[in-house]
Amino acid sequence: MASLTLHDIPEELLEQLESRAQANSRSLEAEVLLVLESIVVPKATSPFGARLRAFISQPQHAQDLEGEAFEVVRAQDEGRESPW
Repeated sequence: MASLTLHDIPEELLEQLESRAQANSRSLEAEVLLVLESIVVPKATSPFGARLRAFISQPQHAQDLEGEAFEVVRAQDEGRESPW
């Protein structure tokens, strides 16, 4: 996998990223990759979007369009236990 080095990151931005990573129980690198992916990768082809569509397409979750499916898939992606 390729690597990327950033220079001259504003201190406030770095602190926000570190805070976000800690709040989400991720490394700084994982958080930055997630943020980049959410902006750069089209929603229709992102792994999260694909998993969400697959989850909702299951018969038992077909009516779940109010956010529960989103939270289940996000918890799985973040390595947390599903709230449901």
